[in-house]
Amino acid sequence: MTSPAPRPRPGGRSGRVRRAVHEACLALLEQRGNRDLTVPEIAARAGVHATSIYRRWGSVERIVVEALLERSEERLPVPDTGSLVEDLTRFAAEVIAYVHDPMAATLMRTLAATADDPSLERARREFWESRTVAAGVMVSRAVARGEVPADTDAARVLETLIAPIHFRLLLSHGPLDDALPARLAQAAVAAVDSAGAPLD
Repeated sequence: MTSPAPRPRPGGRSGRVRRAVHEACLALLEQRGNRDLTVPEIAARAGVHATSIYRRWGSVERIVVEALLERSEERLPVPDTGSLVEDLTRFAAEVIAYVHDPMAATLMRTLAATADDPSLERARREFWESRTVAAGVMVSRAVARGEVPADTDAARVLETLIAPIHFRLLLSHGPLDDALPARLAQAAVAAVDSAGAPLD
C-alpha cells in the first residue's frame, strides 16, 4: 500500500518543538485520556517552555486535535490494489479499524466539544484536505484505468464512502461489520453517474 506525499512539516527547531509537543501529548493521552490534561504537564514532558506552547497553540484542545489528526493520517494509508472498488473497500476497512481505537474516540469527542472553536478550524480543514488528496489518488488511478470518468469528484466519493461509518458510529449505532466496507465501496462507485458529474 502507498500513501500520497505527506504534507510538509516545519523543519529546524520549530519542527523539533512540534514533534516533541505532539509526542508528549499522545503519550499522556495514552496514559489517561484527555481528562484534566494541561499545557504545563505537556510542556514538562516535551522539555519545552509552557509559554512557547501557549504562544504557538493557545490551548490544550488545539494540541490534542493537531496531534491526533496527524496520527490518524499515519494510520490511514492509501491502498493500491488495481481496482477502485477494492481500494475503497480496504480504505473503508482501515477507517472502521481506526475509529475503534480509543485515541480516535478521543479525537472525535474533542472535535465535537470544540466544534465552534475557530482556532481548530485550520487543523480540521487540513485533515479533510489530506483525506481528499488520498481519495484523489485512488480516483486518479481509476480514471487512468478507465474505471470512472475523468471529472469524477473525489471529495464526494470520499463522503459517500465514509459518512455512513460515522453515522452508524455516532448516531444510529448500527453494526460496523466485516461486510460493510465492500457495500460502501460499491455504493460510492455506483454513485458516480455515467457523465462523471459530482455526486449530487
